This record gives sequence, C-alpha cells and structure tokens, in this order.
Amino acid sequence: MEDIPVARDIMARPSRAMHPDMDIYQAVDVLIRRDTASAAVVDDENRLVGILTEKDCLRILANAAYACCAALEGGKVADYMSAVTATLAPNMDLFTIATLFLQTDFTHLPVIEKDELVGCVSRRRMLRAILEMEHLGASRKAQAEAFREMVEHPDSLGRIMKVVAGQKKSQLASLFSKRHVRPGGKGSRGH
Repeated sequence: MEDIPVARDIMARPSRAMHPDMDIYQAVDVLIRRDTASAAVVDDENRLVGILTEKDCLRILANAAYACCAALEGGKVADYMSAVTATLAPNMDLFTIATLFLQTDFTHLPVIEKDELVGCVSRRRMLRAILEMEHLGASRKAQAEAFREMVEHPDSLGRIMKVVAGQKKSQLASLFSKRHVRPGGKGSRGH
C-alpha cells in the first residue's frame, strides 16, 4: 500500500516532556491540566529517561497506605516514572506502531531521533490515522470505479475530462497505451 502514514506524520511535538527532578505533585498537575495520560521524562540534553503515567502517580497513594500513614509523601518524578520499554523512529509505519502499542500498556509512545525526543504518538492519534487511511482508501476506490466506468461507458466529454483530471499520469499513460478492441473484433487505432 502506498501513502501509509509514519510516526513523523502523526506525532505530537514533545511539549509534555517533564524533567526527572520535577516535583511529583507538579507533574500530576501538568497531567491534569493538559488532559493527558502520560508524559515523556527527559534529561537536560533532551534524552528520554522515562515515562510518567497516571498509573505511576497512583503510587503516591499506594506508598501512603504501605507506610500506614494518612500523609501523602511527595518526591521527584524520577521516584515514580516507568522505564522506557518501547520507542518509535520517525519513519516507522502505522502498522509497526500499532504492533508496538499492542505489546505495551502505555497510551503514548515516544519518538526518538538521534537519541533525542522529537515527538510522541498516542493511541488517539493512531485511531485518527486509521480513520484517515480508511477515508482515503474509500475515496480512491470511488475514483477508480468512476474511471473504470468512464473508460467502459464514456457518456460525455465533460465527464471524461472530470474523471481524467483526478488520475495520475502513470494511470492515464497505461490506459491510453493499451489497444482497445471494438465489438466485432477490430482495434480502435484505425483498423
């Protein structure tokens, strides 16, 4: 298939990156304000060092319960973040990305280029890309059907021009280079 989106086409820029030394409560506030389930954690050189998820943040409560106290202890993002188990390359195709999402519980996967975080692909962006691919496929199928119908049963010059305008040069060259046979067995090239 042609025109399969890659990570670079669907990723969001890494505006949600956090630093490992950031206060965990600040990080929770960022996740809530940005309405996101996770954020990449990068060091001072923008290298990915972890991922902070909503699930990771729930350990604030689990730690308080384990310590048998009502006080919630804080800490740094580094104390709560998850290790990176999967990353994407900018040129990784949609099918490969889907396979990686199916192998992990993360809702976002970081996109890494030259050891730096350049973006993030979410499951939601994957779903949008799937719909766009389906719509594009349906549109192409309709164009191909209209082209086939026009070739088999041309009913007006206007319709022929409209359908031909939507085709690639290679498709037109292929069509017009073929010898068409009229009913009765004679070719259309003056025979």
